[in-house]
Amino acid sequence: MGCSYYSSLPKHTYEISYCDLESSKDDNTYKIKLISKEEVKKRTGRKFFDQLNKNKDKEISDFCKRENFEQKTIFYLYTKETPEIKNLYQMINLIPKEVPNLHHIFLLSTEKVKDFPNNLIEKKTKNLIYIDFIGYEIDLNDMEEIYEDMNYSHITKNYIIYDDNKIESSDERLDEIYINGPINKGYVNHVKLNFLGKKELIKVYISEIKIVNIKSFIELIHFFYHKDIKVFSIFNTNYNDFDDKIIDSIIKLLEKNYHLRSLDLHNINLKDNNLNDLIRAISDKRIRYLDLRKNNITKEGATIISEFLRINKTLIKLDISNNNKTEFNSEGIKYIISGLITSPSIKYVDFSDMNITGCGEHISDLILDNNSLESLILKNNDLNKNDYKNIFEAIKICKSLKEIDISHNDINDNVIYEYIRDGIKSNVSLVLLRIDDIKINDDNYKIIFEGIENNKHISKYSFCYNPVKPKIVFEFFINQKQVKKLRYLPNENNKDFSFENNEFIEKCQKERPDLVIINY
Repeated sequence: MGCSYYSSLPKHTYEISYCDLESSKDDNTYKIKLISKEEVKKRTGRKFFDQLNKNKDKEISDFCKRENFEQKTIFYLYTKETPEIKNLYQMINLIPKEVPNLHHIFLLSTEKVKDFPNNLIEKKTKNLIYIDFIGYEIDLNDMEEIYEDMNYSHITKNYIIYDDNKIESSDERLDEIYINGPINKGYVNHVKLNFLGKKELIKVYISEIKIVNIKSFIELIHFFYHKDIKVFSIFNTNYNDFDDKIIDSIIKLLEKNYHLRSLDLHNINLKDNNLNDLIRAISDKRIRYLDLRKNNITKEGATIISEFLRINKTLIKLDISNNNKTEFNSEGIKYIISGLITSPSIKYVDFSDMNITGCGEHISDLILDNNSLESLILKNNDLNKNDYKNIFEAIKICKSLKEIDISHNDINDNVIYEYIRDGIKSNVSLVLLRIDDIKINDDNYKIIFEGIENNKHISKYSFCYNPVKPKIVFEFFINQKQVKKLRYLPNENNKDFSFENNEFIEKCQKERPDLVIINY
């Protein structure tokens, strides 16, 4: 529940180490250096540090007993003394292997930091549950981007943003709650006790819950009726736990809350018959983020969403990926696009994991006719050759799109690669191109590389899992001075490739110190 920060904890529950990132001026490497609790207090200010930890020991002790685990925590302290912000990538990669049960990471800043990096966590931290960002100046757009790029279902992202680093009372910042575990009467009472009398509850996250008692869960939802909630999120839940009675209680909560700005209802068994009431509940709200992925919505539900899109003037992000692939189909996507074309605020649309064969012309219209759209995600879609032709003909001349993702599509067709090449060769607006696992190989890579070489605007690429020799990839991108960030993971054909003591990586670091290579 909520964000928690602890210094002295009961024995046999947690061991906390306070760490700094120490840089070597000689060889540009970094290593973790332990620092004392007193050093932490010195850097952050005793009052700031003590307030973070005030009255939290009992809470974490009860939590540990309930969950019955013994794990270790490392507190990563980022301060003025550490290298520039981009090296947080390396900092987190230095998590010691001897701490396989790492459970929390806390990132603390004593100065305001903008442009927070994404893709922070490697998959090796498989037991990680909490990541807390404290004191960072991150706006809602950045948080959504971090959330998307981290994209590990078992990780909880908590965000506490302070106007300054002097906290008068920790109670003043109880503005968010994270709910997980079994939902029963005792748990509901615990939540009420902690948040009773606090009208300003800005963010509510409900994840990985088990509804032991339906009545208790509905009681919990009722408790939020009179809170000023701006962000409401239910995700990674037991899909089958959510029947119409529970969904109706959630819709009534949304209906009563006029401050709602962000709504995440993914993987809660939302069906067409729920959508009329849901859309009616949020139609008079200034919704900016709407996430309905992994539900059971069909093309009938798509018509309802389309009508909402026509009247909404504030929506920035829409994710309807991975819905009922058979019943939603291309007809449903066409309904959604017809509503999006006139949306004055939409910036991000995700159609991934859907059957959108034959939608290329409609997607082309969306790219050309909506000047606010910046990111279009088309991962793992059933696009045909003509679809790619229409989409990349539009990309040639569009002026607003900054990101397109066509990863995990089974292309393996040189004609389609030529459409992609010609599209990116002529485009002047794209900044990020994601082309992971689209079957580019040693025989046809030159087609795509020609497009990359001739585009001087795209500065970020994701080029993972394509069966092209790593040597070819790195030697090419080292010479592309316009490219500043490359995400790369080898295909299984090159599984012997290692990033440690690698001549290509060393060459990149030597010849292109401005090129950031991300390998997770």
